[in-house]
Amino acid sequence: MELLGTTQAVAGQFYALQQELVSLKPTLILLCSDKKLPHHALAFDFYQGTGYLSIVKQWSQVELSQVFNLFFLSAKHGLIHASELIEPYEQVMTDERVSTLGANKVLVSKAQRHIQSMNYDALYTSCYQNGIKRPFLS
Repeated sequence: MELLGTTQAVAGQFYALQQELVSLKPTLILLCSDKKLPHHALAFDFYQGTGYLSIVKQWSQVELSQVFNLFFLSAKHGLIHASELIEPYEQVMTDERVSTLGANKVLVSKAQRHIQSMNYDALYTSCYQNGIKRPFLS
């Protein structure tokens, strides 16, 4: 019984250390893109945009994840981790969509959990900035 308690304590300390290390890395929030794969894939692979994504994707997801907490702001799924598996969709980020995201308690709760552990430095357009601030940081 004592070994089990020690194992649980070590696991708890490991989790706390892992969370601290995650919070020390800067967070990079990338935008979803119009061009997407026609099948389910990890968010990092799913979005196929040619602008900033072509620059970012010079490195593998593994390489980027060693330096950044990597997320996407999805017009359908809200704030998602780059390693999250997603299905194909067609949705555009508009002010109306931002309001819809903000009304979805499940997506807001998920985003807030991500945000609580973030040390974030992000670049995004004003529409996407509103997409983060209005529904998730209010």
